[in-house]
Amino acid sequence: MRLVKKSWLVGLLVLLGIVLFYPIESTVVPEWAAHVVDERGNSLPNVRVIEHWHHFSIEIHGHEEEALTDEHGYVTFPRRSIRASLFMRVLGPLRNVLQTGVHSSFGPVASLVILTGFEHSTENADYQPGHPPPQEVVVRRIR
Repeated sequence: MRLVKKSWLVGLLVLLGIVLFYPIESTVVPEWAAHVVDERGNSLPNVRVIEHWHHFSIEIHGHEEEALTDEHGYVTFPRRSIRASLFMRVLGPLRNVLQTGVHSSFGPVASLVILTGFEHSTENADYQPGHPPPQEVVVRRIR
C-alpha cells in the first residue's frame, strides 16, 4: 500500500512539474505587413523600417530587426513569438516590479520605426495586442 501512495505522489509531482515548467508558445506580435506612404498616399520605396518587440511580462530585453520597403513601399516582418512556462509567466511580472518599481510595463508591445531621411519625419506605428497591426504608415514631409 505504501508503494502505491509513493508512486501516486511521484506521478503527481511529475505532472505538477510539467504543468509549471513546460514552455508554452505565445505570439508577441503577429506577422506585420505595412505599406509606408507619404501624406499624399505615394508609396515610399527603399525606406528603412525597424520592428521592435518585447514581452515585458516574460523577457528582460527586447528585440529588433531592420528591413527596407520594396519598390512599392511594402515591408513585411514575420510573426514574433516567445516560449515561457507557467512558472515564468508568474515570476516574470514579479521580477519586473521588483526591478523597475512604478515604471514597470507588462505584456507584449511592438512598434515599427520608419527612418526616411532628411525630407520626411521619422514615424512610428504601434501594435496593440488584441488588434491587427496597422497596415499603413503615413510619413509626413518636413516643411
